[in-house]
Amino acid sequence: MNLRRILAVNCEIKIKNLNVRLNDRDLPIIKDLSLKIKSGYITTLLGKSGSGKTTLCHAIARLLDKRYKIKGNINFNCNGNFVNLLLLDEKEISRIGGSHISISFQEPSRFLNPVLRCGDHLKDLVDYRNNEWVEFLFDKFGFKNHNEILKKYPYELSGGQAQKFSLILALSRRPKFLIADEPTTGIDYADKKIIGNTFRELVLNENTGIFMVTHDISFAFRYSDYISIIEDGLIIVSGKKEYVLNSTDNLYISKLLSLINPDNVY
Repeated sequence: MNLRRILAVNCEIKIKNLNVRLNDRDLPIIKDLSLKIKSGYITTLLGKSGSGKTTLCHAIARLLDKRYKIKGNINFNCNGNFVNLLLLDEKEISRIGGSHISISFQEPSRFLNPVLRCGDHLKDLVDYRNNEWVEFLFDKFGFKNHNEILKKYPYELSGGQAQKFSLILALSRRPKFLIADEPTTGIDYADKKIIGNTFRELVLNENTGIFMVTHDISFAFRYSDYISIIEDGLIIVSGKKEYVLNSTDNLYISKLLSLINPDNVY
């Protein structure tokens, strides 16, 4: 089927001067962070473990609990409608979640209910029977017989299957933005390639905006349009991936870029 939208709606998530602190600790997890995530592009946040990547994902999706003190703005602008996500109540957030902004979690097996079959997880989100979009997702993520997957429990899936099924769940309602938290952790090269190629197709044909956080440097530079590098909650470089590749003046950035496998970069 032809997935190209006749009228592509350009949307963006604009983060401005975001600070996130856990309780009253002296050092914030996120420090005065500003970032733009645009529809039709893959924007990637690179950084080592503990640098604040997952906290940022959860802040955008409004999943941080009351222990976290948040200041700044996370503005969602789409088709002329503008809203600061941090000012919305739970009911308003639930209307945006899934259909506008959706998230796939790191280590999806931790977030899938082990006593529910995969089909039950999907049924909670959409009616997947004769659903061309869902069938398209299963096909693109490499599930030749998706009915077999839907009958399985999450613990019966391999690591790669669980990660790809988590992405299908997040994309099932055709969101304008996908937040992908470490989508390649613990999976093999073949599954990484499937995920990366599917992301590129969604960006091209669906005008989806994908915000990916990862420490998989080669994967990031292979598939991303824009890259930001975060260290200790602070973005130290941001721009098109070609610009970031040449930003070697900073010692941390230089060491990070030295880890890229040149065979895996366009």
